[in-house]
Amino acid sequence: MRFAKTAATAAALCLALGASGAYADDEPVNAIGCHHLDKQASQALGANAASANIETAKHEADLGRDACLSGYYKIGMTHYRRVIELLASK
Repeated sequence: MRFAKTAATAAALCLALGASGAYADDEPVNAIGCHHLDKQASQALGANAASANIETAKHEADLGRDACLSGYYKIGMTHYRRVIELLASK
């Protein structure tokens, strides 16, 4: 019985983590949401290195990382969304 409960919990967690949406607005406001947006922002930075907004975007990414690591997830996620927004509007 205990194994079944543990297995069900593990399966639910895997589904929750594996089903992360491609949209930044769908992310939960917690460490997992910060992690997902960090990855999206990092990919955007890498793909748009020649953008006119790259320095501002890098600064926003640093602010997002600092806020998320300090536990200010909503603020950090706002900075990460700003990175994605800056680099999407080439």
